[in-house]
Amino acid sequence: MYHSLLQDKLLKDNKMANTRSKIADDKEEPKNYGSLFKSPENLRKLQNLIFKVNILSEDDNSVYQTNVIGVVIEDNNKKYVLTTFYEDEDIKILDASFKLDSVRFHAEKKCIDDLTGLLLLEVDHHQFQKLSNSIEIGDLVVEQQNIEAITIPIGGKDLKVTPGKITNVELDGDDINNIIVSTNIPYRNQVVLANNKLVGLISQVGKIIPTPFIKHLLSEAAKGKEICDPIPSKSKPLPSAPGGPRI
Repeated sequence: MYHSLLQDKLLKDNKMANTRSKIADDKEEPKNYGSLFKSPENLRKLQNLIFKVNILSEDDNSVYQTNVIGVVIEDNNKKYVLTTFYEDEDIKILDASFKLDSVRFHAEKKCIDDLTGLLLLEVDHHQFQKLSNSIEIGDLVVEQQNIEAITIPIGGKDLKVTPGKITNVELDGDDINNIIVSTNIPYRNQVVLANNKLVGLISQVGKIIPTPFIKHLLSEAAKGKEICDPIPSKSKPLPSAPGGPRI
């Protein structure tokens, strides 16, 4: 019964998205965000880049609703939504949805990383490609690098920007899967940017997931994998410059 109602809702929402085709076709996608956080106008532009994602999941007993923060990234000229969600053998994702310009879109799981909780969502609707804005993925952060974390507070609708700093980057041995990145930002469920690029996500459990894992997730998804294998231990990225870029 629940799955039947969910299917009806998917059809209804996709029909609504189709009615906005002419408006979306006429909308010009910004190519350069410039200074993302300096004015209310730029913050409004971020609404179609970073937004709240609603995930429905179930186990043997119940259906759950979880709100997470998502960001649009691009790979091979196709846009995806990147977020975090911890799925295991007991909890499975039923649906993921979000709003852009008051139109609700539904997404399917493309690939998930059980180690970090990174989740790549695919949207099977051409208007998502037109309405959404994507951001470039940056390099691995370094200690003392300035960052800005973005989220939508619980119960809120507007983006909240919190400036901060990378306080520690620790790698135990040469296995990048063991990397620990720390920050002075105390909040969870955040998109982390530096120098107008995506440099990580802060998950629901407060763990910073840096870009090597994001790039690896995209690589695994491109191979058709639904579950991401760990990064090969020989892959150890090095910072491009001491101290890193500054915003």
